[in-house]
Amino acid sequence: MKSITNTERNIKQGLLLASFVAFFTLASFASTYAYGGNGGGYGAGCRGDATCRAERQAQMGAGQYAKNSNSHTHGMWGTKQGRQSGGATGAGAGHHGNNEARMAEIDKIKNSPLLPLSEKDKDTLVYMREEEKLARDVYLSLYDKWGENIFSNISKSEQRHMDMVKVLLDKYNLNDPIVNDIRGEFTDETLQNLYNDLIAQGNKSPLDALKVGATIEDVDIYDLENAMAETENADIINIYTKLRNASENHMRAFYKQIQANGSDYEAQYITDDRLEEILSAENRNHAMGGAQGARGYGHANGTQNTAGPVAEYGAQKTQMSFIEKILSWFKFWTW
Repeated sequence: MKSITNTERNIKQGLLLASFVAFFTLASFASTYAYGGNGGGYGAGCRGDATCRAERQAQMGAGQYAKNSNSHTHGMWGTKQGRQSGGATGAGAGHHGNNEARMAEIDKIKNSPLLPLSEKDKDTLVYMREEEKLARDVYLSLYDKWGENIFSNISKSEQRHMDMVKVLLDKYNLNDPIVNDIRGEFTDETLQNLYNDLIAQGNKSPLDALKVGATIEDVDIYDLENAMAETENADIINIYTKLRNASENHMRAFYKQIQANGSDYEAQYITDDRLEEILSAENRNHAMGGAQGARGYGHANGTQNTAGPVAEYGAQKTQMSFIEKILSWFKFWTW
């Protein structure tokens, strides 16, 4: 019987070690892209983003939704839930990107020169600051009432919208209407009455609460688009465009939940055609997301958005097939 020399043994051990390194490198690469991984998953790509999480919850359902910000990167690698959660939430980068991109955009606005601001612009900024507060306050109250995560998640997005409008108030030295940030209290009488009406309606049932969410995004889109049409200030157009895009994402999230509860929503402020356009469009928020993240690949530092919830599932399926092939190859080679 032929004996194995030390040289042959070292060569075989070296090949085996190299195969292990190659396998785990490829598997790590593939899982990062397919599951959302370090870049675009629920914890990193979304980075706590409420819109991303709420829409993923609406699309995937609570049973397939990663409630733990790190769950998709640990212990769920080979599970169906882990694959669906990671793959779907990888789109987080495509919706809003990460906090660094958002802060860079805000810093750019803060440090840019002052632009002409009309009296109408000033009034709109003050009003929009409280309108975003109304959305946040209603969602917080409805979450307390019904415990539906979509309200808690989107309320965090509305807080960021409030902060973005505050950036413009500070830049143009305008008084902030929110002196004491108390839930349900507004200086604008119209918004105060609207808040009271929405809370009364939303407290009737979980379905009514979801329709209240759609109504809030409806009026928000309507007001933002009217304000953009009436201003030439690039700072305002920039911020309002992002707020409008996010509101469209919120509308799609609420609408999916409403349909899942066997009901429908009819436009109250925007036109029926505009609502249909929003519902049929892809999720977006330009300059604050990642094209790869939108496809479920999980890049955290993208600067543009292209795809949406449809493309992400195809990418997820492709990458999952790749991982399964690697696993099969590795098992066969080492048998």
